[in-house]
Amino acid sequence: MKQILYFFTIGLLATACSKPVANFLIEEDKVPIAESVSFVNSSQGAETFVWSINGDVQSNEKDFKNTFYESGRHTIGLKAIKGSDISEKTSDVFITAPQECKVFIKTNFGNLILGLYEETPIHLNNFVDLVENGFYDGIKFHRIMDGFMIQGGDVKTRDKSFNGTYQSEIHAEINSHAYHVRGALAAARMPDEINPDKKSSGTQFYIVDGRNIDIDNLRDTESSKLIDYSEEQIAQYLENGGAPQLDGEYTVFGYLIEGYDVLDKISGVETDEKNKPLEEVIILEAKMLY
Repeated sequence: MKQILYFFTIGLLATACSKPVANFLIEEDKVPIAESVSFVNSSQGAETFVWSINGDVQSNEKDFKNTFYESGRHTIGLKAIKGSDISEKTSDVFITAPQECKVFIKTNFGNLILGLYEETPIHLNNFVDLVENGFYDGIKFHRIMDGFMIQGGDVKTRDKSFNGTYQSEIHAEINSHAYHVRGALAAARMPDEINPDKKSSGTQFYIVDGRNIDIDNLRDTESSKLIDYSEEQIAQYLENGGAPQLDGEYTVFGYLIEGYDVLDKISGVETDEKNKPLEEVIILEAKMLY
């Protein structure tokens, strides 16, 4: 019994005196941009941890998860600390660039990731130029209609001036392949009475929140607008809802990839009688995902 106790005591002393050894596993070392990556801590003998990306401290939690919004190689560092003893390990993760144009929008309600259609090149190039030049940074969503859409991009809603250039209008690119299902990204415009060519605003856009749609709604829209929805479009509307009454009237040039919960939060903001939000909804940052 004494011998067993002796070895047990020796084991405790060895553990107490051991130095930390940093180690971690990467869920995947090659990941598409804007997808979450998990890093599992398998360090030994440590009391605290420090995670970093490219030398910048990110977290003190045991395990770490991060979403990367820039492609290329990123160096992940982990320090395992016990008293004055520090062990460090680094490893690289490779973030692959998107095969389509994607835009990251950070708001005070959360993040949105938008995809842009190549079939609407005028709108695509215009939106990319605005994003890259920082036009949308500080812009507010100024019109919100729950169950319909959220609208932003009015230069008058920014707190500070914009020194770049932008177009007040661009030519319409309305096509039957892009429709107003929930999450659709489309260009706002002036009404037909003063804009018979349905030209789009050069800066203002909206994201469809939408309402539930049934087959009768779609048949009525087809009849009144002479639209022939495909089976896929009908299925999308029935499953996700949208605003089919806008089809054929406005240019849809993209779609929401991630952030439907954020769309719901924003669309639920209380508004006045003119649909102006009573709480500010601000685009803190907009950038392209390359």
